[in-house]
Amino acid sequence: GLITDTARDVRLACEWGSSTGKPTIVVPGGGGIRLEEIEAVSPTTRLPEALADVPIVVNPRGQRPGSLRQDVFFQSIPLVLRRIPLALFVCLQLAGDREAERWVDTLGIRENTRLWELLSREQVLALFKRARVYVSPSIHDGTPNSLLEAMACGCIPVAGDVESIREWVTSGENGLLVDANSARELADGIVTALEDRTLQEKGRNENARIIAERANHGQCMAMTEAFYTKVIKLNS
Repeated sequence: GLITDTARDVRLACEWGSSTGKPTIVVPGGGGIRLEEIEAVSPTTRLPEALADVPIVVNPRGQRPGSLRQDVFFQSIPLVLRRIPLALFVCLQLAGDREAERWVDTLGIRENTRLWELLSREQVLALFKRARVYVSPSIHDGTPNSLLEAMACGCIPVAGDVESIREWVTSGENGLLVDANSARELADGIVTALEDRTLQEKGRNENARIIAERANHGQCMAMTEAFYTKVIKLNS
């Protein structure tokens, strides 16, 4: 049997010679999103520092060479700040990262940028609940758990226009997909996600529905158990 976190990988497996009769299943990594856990996160959860009441953009994905264009993300920040000067960019898993520190200083964006370490799960969810926009400058990806968690918390996703992300985000409907190699496109996407109230309202409602229907932990685990039961029977 084949279990993946994207329909793309099932398609590729078949194209590359996997038996078409083999059982397959597509479920989010980690077994899905525990909505009750998100609901229980306190708005007073302590973060590394207090955040002002400003538009918050979160990029939680750290350095992933070959998968993410974090250099382009940092280059997009000054372009966003020209239009939304109070925007605050919080980047996880980048505290002390030499490249990130150099980008922040070279671009003169330190006042509006926070480079934090990897937070606890509760802190990450609390940050997502505070933020308006989730950014993932993907040029190659699977289904990031952080994307689904951010969607469940009410963030509008702005991500690279890659096949796996299109399985969850329809650009202009529940988020925005852009060319992650273009700082201008990424900046335009972030600004739109911060300013377009119609997109924000429609996107939050649609994302809540998508996560409840396709990424709920209980449902995903039940599907996974049924899948393994089927595989065992076929091979016994």
